[in-house]
Amino acid sequence: MATRAQQPRQREDQAGHAGREARTACPLNRESLMVGGVLLVTALVCMRSLGNQFVLDDQVYIVGNRFIGQWSFLTKALYRDEFWFIDPKVPLFSAYYRPVWLYWYWLNYRLFGLHPMGWHATTPMVHLTAVWLVYRIADRLTGEFGEALLAALLFALLSVHAEGIAWPAAVDMPLVATLELAAFYLFIARRNPTRSISPAALVAYAFALLAHESAVTFPGLIAAYLLFVESPAGERTLRTRARLMTFCLAPFVAETVVYLILHELVVGAISRPMVGDHLTYGQALISMPGALAIYLRLLAVPWAASPAHRLLPPAGLAAPDFLMAIAIVVVAAGIFGLAIRNSSRRGLYLFCGAWMAISIAPAMNLPSFRSDMIVQDRYLYLPSVGWCLMVAFALAGFAQRNPHRQVVWAGAAAVLVVCAVALWNAQHYWHDNLTLCRTGIEEFPGAAIWHAKLSEVLEQRHDIAGALLEVEQWRNLTRDFHSHEGGRGLQALGLLYAQLGRNQEAEIELSLGLQMEPGAPATSYTKLADLYDLGGDEQRSEQALKSAESLPDGPEEVAIMRARIEMRHGDRNGAEKVLRDVAGHHPDDQRVWTMLGLLLTDENRDDEALAAYQRSIGLAPQDPRPYFYAATLLHAKGRDREALDDCRLALQIDPHDPNAASLMNELTHSSAQP
Repeated sequence: MATRAQQPRQREDQAGHAGREARTACPLNRESLMVGGVLLVTALVCMRSLGNQFVLDDQVYIVGNRFIGQWSFLTKALYRDEFWFIDPKVPLFSAYYRPVWLYWYWLNYRLFGLHPMGWHATTPMVHLTAVWLVYRIADRLTGEFGEALLAALLFALLSVHAEGIAWPAAVDMPLVATLELAAFYLFIARRNPTRSISPAALVAYAFALLAHESAVTFPGLIAAYLLFVESPAGERTLRTRARLMTFCLAPFVAETVVYLILHELVVGAISRPMVGDHLTYGQALISMPGALAIYLRLLAVPWAASPAHRLLPPAGLAAPDFLMAIAIVVVAAGIFGLAIRNSSRRGLYLFCGAWMAISIAPAMNLPSFRSDMIVQDRYLYLPSVGWCLMVAFALAGFAQRNPHRQVVWAGAAAVLVVCAVALWNAQHYWHDNLTLCRTGIEEFPGAAIWHAKLSEVLEQRHDIAGALLEVEQWRNLTRDFHSHEGGRGLQALGLLYAQLGRNQEAEIELSLGLQMEPGAPATSYTKLADLYDLGGDEQRSEQALKSAESLPDGPEEVAIMRARIEMRHGDRNGAEKVLRDVAGHHPDDQRVWTMLGLLLTDENRDDEALAAYQRSIGLAPQDPRPYFYAATLLHAKGRDREALDDCRLALQIDPHDPNAASLMNELTHSSAQP
């Protein structure tokens, strides 16, 4: 017989079950249409991102990934780290093992190629799936349709999700969260809670683990559910509850252990100290309260979403920013405790709080973060589910007790409208690299990373003077000048000086930067070798080339630079021999074919040069240079119609190229002549 404490719980479960049965009896009932309306509104708000371009890391994962469309990409993703495609000859680039994430990129490339709109259409589809799962989970937890619908709508429109929706490289968080939500729903919807485990839940969890390592905390969500929701105090004996929890958790824990072993075998430990620009353990520890305070603000303030947030490691335990962050976190925890102390739904609220704490834990692995990028919006994707459930349940309860419930619901509707507008606006931050970097600097001017990225963007847009100013800001903001970051800044400065023809300054900055960062890219060493050669110092030029040969892409970079140097010295036959040898060993390196095309053009071997340019275009269709070089050669041969086509393609890829724009004007003018 049920105890007095059990009876209200049983009545609530029976009522919820009856409500769900009634709603699912007809597939086109009122409730189903309203859920469809929520999904439709979400899709409409997310359409802002369809016009976005590829930005920042998209250039590495997608645009510059020459292996992404190959079938072998699928198998290599299973036994390599997430960055293996940067240089397949390097055994290990990162500490992350994410084959399902890489599979997502492969699938999108096979469907859409390098057209950004397709990529920006599939990520919102992941978000819509997550919204539907949040509705299903909330409905399962309470059986109240209105609360479930409100939770789903709030989750759908949180502006903090803009990063995961509008940036293809940030799809990792929506992807793993959706898989975890699916696994959680399948678990709580199992037929016999005491005697069965859903195999589908285990499969979904396995995919989540292979999508992102943060899924290792998922068993904690199951434990919190069993502790606070499914097995409340007084319903079963402690021994029975412990047996049930062990039975339910064991398969998920076993999966986690197998995954950790696999991760160790493929890429090493799941969490290990990072070098370079990352936080130390001491900095990470005192930065955690500040990070938590900002994450709380992002959940509570719809318009706070941004690609950057002002947070640097506090100077010490007595620093005002550290003490303020501690106070915010403590006050928030105190308010939560007081609010649920006498609530009849205390177990449900405790579960929501546990959901937030458990799922935000991976984002507290701060030693893996740069010191100026501690907080990132996308890491709130899964934790925000707990927040939305808690807010929806609390608001619905308050409205039921309030005689002016219509005013309460009107206020909730107004908040949702604000959230929708904020989400729509925030998606524009990731529209293009220039918008993104300038927004980052506006939000966090003290972050060196945004000045570094903006310098790259301006350089690509041929604004060398603007890029130079940003590199100088980058260097000035580097607190430890004798560091990896300072070395990178000096190299960037040297490369810009070289473009401006300030070779002596370029040589000094590059040389000093390479001393501070011995493992710098091969291009820095080869450019230094080029500068030494221009200055007549052949011995130091050769030393710089030898330093580059052992680095990733080093042999190819060195060969290309040797060919350029030999061309400068008039040895065209030697330069061609070097390039032909490299092309034989690395036929898929488009840089070699572009360089060979330039050499053949200088020798008036036009047909061979055009063939080399076409080979380069086929290997790297997003590089505007071979299009421009081909257009220049075709124009010189009087084939202006073909030249015009190639020049248009070059300007489509790089609208800011002054040389291509000048050639286009010349071609347009000549074609207009009678």
